[in-house]
Amino acid sequence: MTKFGKTISIFVVAICAAVILPTVANAQLRNQNRYSKRNVSDIIKRLENSSNKFRRDFDKALDNSPINNTPQEDEYNRLVRNYENSLDRLRSNFDRSRNWWEVRNDVSDVVQQAQPVNQMILRLPFQRKIERQWRQMRTDLNTVADTYDMPGLDGGGWNGGWNGNQNYPGGGGWDNNWQMSRPPNWAVGTYYGVGPRGERITLAIQSNGRATSSVNGQPVSYGRYYRGLLTFGQDSATLVRTRNGIDTVSTLNRETISYSKQGWTDGGNDDWGNGSRPSSWAVGTFWATSPQDGSRITMTITNEGNVTVVMGNGAPSYGRLSGNTLRMGPYTSRLYRQGNGFRTVSDTDGQTISYTRISR
Repeated sequence: MTKFGKTISIFVVAICAAVILPTVANAQLRNQNRYSKRNVSDIIKRLENSSNKFRRDFDKALDNSPINNTPQEDEYNRLVRNYENSLDRLRSNFDRSRNWWEVRNDVSDVVQQAQPVNQMILRLPFQRKIERQWRQMRTDLNTVADTYDMPGLDGGGWNGGWNGNQNYPGGGGWDNNWQMSRPPNWAVGTYYGVGPRGERITLAIQSNGRATSSVNGQPVSYGRYYRGLLTFGQDSATLVRTRNGIDTVSTLNRETISYSKQGWTDGGNDDWGNGSRPSSWAVGTFWATSPQDGSRITMTITNEGNVTVVMGNGAPSYGRLSGNTLRMGPYTSRLYRQGNGFRTVSDTDGQTISYTRISR
């Protein structure tokens, strides 16, 4: 099996938010002519100030909590440190940039690193002690995200881009002014993938370059294929051929969704449309070591069966847990309770990974 195939088999394929994120290279930002670099610097500075206050209060809360001097405290501090480091990179690259919108990738990274921190704070028993600081930081982060035309945390930021529920110019169809080219034969067809919240995405690519996409059966969005890029509105991704279908890879941050030509039920017994509530022992955040390269894998499973997987400091992957069956795109594994966690067994090659609970 290829290295890529092994990566898929341990469920660390990056399966990210519906098709792709906006890219600056293909469109002008809403605020590009509204804000100066100094204006945006002030917005980022507010985020830095609120984040510094949150970090100090969070550290004090941990020191006065039952998990002080435990591995769990180390894990929480690691998540906050990753977020702080991404914010430092944003400031550094912003100061060196000629134009403020050049650092949009760095803003995306800050939002990604803040996401696991956001999930962690909402679960902590001493959340109320730092709730005000976190709420302020989240508001400032969403303001920065909105400035750069991208979603933030908990529905904040800018949500005017592609969401699978809207049509783009062209009278509810394809714009006659769009440039299209013939896709490779392996890219033509109808594909099925899983979005970041477990939503079911249907993607169809025609031989003339026209494309459509629908999420959970909602109204169709119209896109196009042109010289290796699949574009919906202002959002673009490259196409990569895989063993069972295709991957869409964001031109902004390399985040990916895997698609298969197999339908949702896939001939199995799992009702992925309705799903089922996971067992209590499978709900929470868990960690494991990748058998391929020894990197750290973090998996979070919600009460609704939504699954987020992060490998090392990479981009998150998304899937669904129904019963004891974990699906990431077209790939599945089985979960079995094991000590203070569980093990996953790949349906593809039987590879097993053991996960230990970090928190509930």
